[in-house]
Amino acid sequence: MHIRFSKNILILFIFLMFGCAQRISRTDSYLSPDFDKVEINKIAIFPVRNLRSAPSEGRKINPEITEAISQRNPEIEVITERKVLQILNEENLVEKWSSLAENYSKTSIINTSALREIGSAVNADAILYAEITDMEYRDREGTLFTASVSDKRATAKVSILLSLLNTEEGFLLWENSSEGRITAASTYDPAPPLADVFDIAIDNILDELPEF
Repeated sequence: MHIRFSKNILILFIFLMFGCAQRISRTDSYLSPDFDKVEINKIAIFPVRNLRSAPSEGRKINPEITEAISQRNPEIEVITERKVLQILNEENLVEKWSSLAENYSKTSIINTSALREIGSAVNADAILYAEITDMEYRDREGTLFTASVSDKRATAKVSILLSLLNTEEGFLLWENSSEGRITAASTYDPAPPLADVFDIAIDNILDELPEF
């Protein structure tokens, strides 16, 4: 018995088996026209939202952003996430902050009075916080001997939104939406580590940080 493979199927098989993993990096930023008019001496780093979806990988976000800000402008005082959490609990502002962030995520409307109150409590000119807005982790669907176009290669993806809010007047100073995605080279390869796509997204954010 003779088995005949068409040229296209053979090429597809070779590509799926031995191709390179596809890495995608996307980023989009907004900078307020009034950014340069605002004096920022203190920035408070708030906890990452939706951290439970990737507790280990997501905890890399704030330390790397804090370090980047300090390296770019050592004169800026960075109030750490740990200190912020302590103040929010002492001042009974945890629920107010959660409500403010949740409402802004859904409506893009900032509760300015709540923001001023929280900003005063943490004694900061601006609040910076990240949110994991989307995450996908799909393992391979197919086997070593499958080369069907219907097979799905393993994929890891994360989207992170970083927002910088002015606490005195209560408006958005800067925002960055970043995505990191890796698709496996073949249907046989396992899903890429989530840590790798977080690194892509975080690197995007660090590249887009404004000059304070």
